[in-house]
Amino acid sequence: MLMFESMEQYLCRFMDLFDRTGPKYRIHGNQMWICDRNMVFPFGPASHGHFLQSAEAEDLLRELGGLLIRWTDGFGDGKSDDWYAVICDAFRPAEASEKKTRWEIRKGLGHCHAERVEAKYVADNGPVVNAEAMKSHRFTEDEIRQFRLRTTIEQDYSDIVHYWGIFHEGKFIGYSKNFIFGTEEASYSTIRVCEDHQKSYASYSLIYRMNEHYLNEAQVKYVNDGFKTIHHPTNIQSFLIKKFGFRRANTNLSVAYKTWLKGFVGVTYPFHLVFREFNSRLRALYLLEGARRSSQKAKEMQLTRTLSTPPQEGGR
Repeated sequence: MLMFESMEQYLCRFMDLFDRTGPKYRIHGNQMWICDRNMVFPFGPASHGHFLQSAEAEDLLRELGGLLIRWTDGFGDGKSDDWYAVICDAFRPAEASEKKTRWEIRKGLGHCHAERVEAKYVADNGPVVNAEAMKSHRFTEDEIRQFRLRTTIEQDYSDIVHYWGIFHEGKFIGYSKNFIFGTEEASYSTIRVCEDHQKSYASYSLIYRMNEHYLNEAQVKYVNDGFKTIHHPTNIQSFLIKKFGFRRANTNLSVAYKTWLKGFVGVTYPFHLVFREFNSRLRALYLLEGARRSSQKAKEMQLTRTLSTPPQEGGR
């Protein structure tokens, strides 16, 4: 572990966790890179910027087995608005919300109770919630076994993996799994609530209490619901923006592809509005490529503005 002395301590802890549970990872530039659904990307705070040379991107793709690799250059002004993380950096009390939202939050807090729970509790009780929250998916015995095994191991990493439970009249009806990157970011990785309890405003209670804890009590810089959704259309990000003061933190996106995929994207992108209707994976691919092209233009405009700005004269 001595070779990683300059890394953030939490990344060393995630290395230890992933050595036991997966996913496969590589360390490059004091940053952890992982592969999920054939996409390689940095695992850590969305606010951190990254830069890869073409050879470095190719090496990571080869080592981790992805079809493409993406990275961003951090938050800031002048970035493309076509790629962003949905974050909240200031807790908004219920009384500061608009009237309807204030009523919904208070309804949720009155009907449901949210609190930190141990990973082992979720390992034992989570499969029932998963089945109720995702009724369209039939979980196999192997999926349930893998969930329980991974979550039980995470019991040993309560400093970097937080579980929150949501309860209605004492019944466990949902949970959130959050990755903690020091005091920089709390990432809301997975949120699942039983469908039959949506009318109890359980999600309102869960999000409100977690925001209150991380932003007020733990003094984390921001909480993050993730980057722009491309795989599964969902209203969760617009819900968080409207109800809880989340916002879009723009960042420029870079993408490098396997050689054959780069050729495919280059040839078919002019017709992406047609091809994207054929397959959800194609839709996600073209959304990513569109954001990459928009980001490239934003970077070129920023460079042009920088070069055209006359140097300031030094003071006497």
